[in-house]
Amino acid sequence: MLTHEVHKPLYNGQEILSRRSYAIRIVPEGTGYRVDGALAGVEVIVPPALEPLAALERARPDDGLFPLWLDANGMIVKESSPRDSGTIGKAGEIVSVWLGRSPLNDSERQAASNFVSRLKAYGPAAGGSFPGDLFHPVTGKREESQTVELPGGNKGKITVEIDAIVTADRGMQSRIERRVTTDLGGDQRMTREVWELERTGN
Repeated sequence: MLTHEVHKPLYNGQEILSRRSYAIRIVPEGTGYRVDGALAGVEVIVPPALEPLAALERARPDDGLFPLWLDANGMIVKESSPRDSGTIGKAGEIVSVWLGRSPLNDSERQAASNFVSRLKAYGPAAGGSFPGDLFHPVTGKREESQTVELPGGNKGKITVEIDAIVTADRGMQSRIERRVTTDLGGDQRMTREVWELERTGN
């Protein structure tokens, strides 16, 4: 069973929590493995104003997310391309309406609008992909940072922290947490993702 949990912050200290679980099966294929999977459960928690967005997320079928392909060492070498049947466009419309009602200043509103535009342009892939070592994680913590240019000559910083824990042989019970912190001119936000993998059969 693979569970993917995402915590996305909102401007007012609240967050969007999405938790999706998949029943997966790993089978040998060629010199590596193929990972087949199907959605097994969805939980979405949002502020009341964003409940229409939560309803769309609960109904999203994740078509095309699987299969994945692994090399002989269990590292992901290829992912399927998720297909979207209009969910992202509808989500963008809902978020746009919500932005119009929220007490954001002009720069915050512009940044949020840019996010909606990226969401529409890139679809499900905008949320990120699986960690390459999901099925054979490297235990421990690692961190990397990148400086980004901001309007007006200012600079921002994006920091990615990864913490992986393996509690069973061959990574069949593991937990990977990825925290992405953005500091854009003093406005600091952190998105947190957690992947948990647990063997449920022989």
